[in-house]
Amino acid sequence: MRLFFTFLIFNVGAAYAAPLSWDGCVSEVRKSNPELEAATQTLRSVEFQYRGSYGGFFPQVSGSLGYDYGDTATGSTQGTYSASITARQNLFSGFADAAAVRRASALLDVAKANYSAVQARISFDLKSAFATVNFADEAIHLFTDIVSRREANLKLVELRYQSGRENKGSLLLSRAYLEQAKLELMQAGNSRQTQKAVLGRVLGSPNLEIDGLTGDPPLAEPPDPSRIEALIPSTPEYRRIVAQEQAAEAGATSALAGFFPSLNLSGTTGNGDTRFFPGNNRWSIGVALVIPLFAGGRDYYATKSAYADLKAATLAKENAFRQGRANLFDSLANYREAVQRWKVDKTFAEAVLARAKIAREKYNNGLLSFEDWDVIENDLIARQRNLLQSQRDRIVAEAAWEQLLGRGVF
Repeated sequence: MRLFFTFLIFNVGAAYAAPLSWDGCVSEVRKSNPELEAATQTLRSVEFQYRGSYGGFFPQVSGSLGYDYGDTATGSTQGTYSASITARQNLFSGFADAAAVRRASALLDVAKANYSAVQARISFDLKSAFATVNFADEAIHLFTDIVSRREANLKLVELRYQSGRENKGSLLLSRAYLEQAKLELMQAGNSRQTQKAVLGRVLGSPNLEIDGLTGDPPLAEPPDPSRIEALIPSTPEYRRIVAQEQAAEAGATSALAGFFPSLNLSGTTGNGDTRFFPGNNRWSIGVALVIPLFAGGRDYYATKSAYADLKAATLAKENAFRQGRANLFDSLANYREAVQRWKVDKTFAEAVLARAKIAREKYNNGLLSFEDWDVIENDLIARQRNLLQSQRDRIVAEAAWEQLLGRGVF
């Protein structure tokens, strides 16, 4: 593509006197896009929660320091200092601790799937915005050429009109074509300003001024439709639904823990005395077995609710597989059609350009009527527009396919 511009960016006092490349855009998004950074921090938060879920398997140690003042057995009053350290170790909690770890692990998988979805969506936004800015730049080139072509055509028609070989209607129509081309050139310039702002938003740079782009996003040929079934389990949406089902399974196990006894081992060592720091040592060790007898129906209904959630999550997973299959087939069809449309438009553009050159010579030599020449000229311009549009649509269609798969530039 003919993209040779100078790019100048002002961001926190830094200036870059070079065109912004595709790789530069990717680096800028990694560094500055706030949505991507927010997703990263959210994932980190869930990772820390997962690590914390193992706390139930470790001893809980606490220390205390106290002072009491009051009556004694002899009727006098005195102050007493105390200091102690207590350790508690759960030996059995009705599988609640293991379920908590499994649930935290499943929620981490949900967060990872969400993070992949955010990355893929930002990748789509970046590719489509980059392609659209390129499209606007190329549109300016194209409509500049069209204006020049319409001006040349008008001069040719004027010469033939002045010599009496062309009618006034053809002359007026040629002038209208020229004004239309000027309008389209103006619209292309306005569109470029808008698309630059969109790309700046995706890049996440508040003081970004885009004056030029170089390079193109990497492109690949669409895969065979027979591979779609194997791709579904790796999509972010399906991974998220599967992880939610696993979290619901862990929730059901945790709800059942209310029906099981819990066994705890505890030990305490400490000092107590009327002086500070107390010097009289004392210690104790014990085992406690807690057997639940009745909790007002809370555990029963909590279990019912948990299993209903599990059933809903299982049904959601089955639906997600079918929906994911339909979405992938639809997106791949659009992708394959966009690639083929680009190839067709490219072939047509080459053909009509050669045809237009021949038609111009024939019209100039009086061997072709204005009406027939006008059809060929308009076909050329329409095909050039279609090629420009299909170039952009091809990139956007591939980006949409990658977004469904959770893939992209990251």
